Amino acid sequence: MTELYTALDNGLVVLAGIGVRTCFDRVTELVGVDTGLSFARKLGALLEDGRIGATEKEILAALVDAGSAAAHRGWSPSSDDLRTMMDVLEQFIHRTFFLRSESEQLRGRVPGRGRS
Repeated sequence: MTELYTALDNGLVVLAGIGVRTCFDRVTELVGVDTGLSFARKLGALLEDGRIGATEKEILAALVDAGSAAAHRGWSPSSDDLRTMMDVLEQFIHRTFFLRSESEQLRGRVPGRGRS
């Protein structure tokens, strides 16, 4: 992520576009998705594992396709495109690594319902 932010800060838009896809790929690895799978199958594994829903799968598929276009099809994302890509990536990372733990902690602090 540090290198991705550096690319963004320095206007390296193609590199940033590729970096977004690479960071997504690394996150899938960290949550246990087989690194040998294609991106489509990685998304399927996340869905099957219950880590994402069908809507988020489609959103992440757009992110992966955008990164692939930057890497393989000569696409240069606009600043708006990169902002969207970063929003998708950062929200996925936040939910995957932080919100799950925070919500479990919250659940532990919320008092149970009393009998009436």
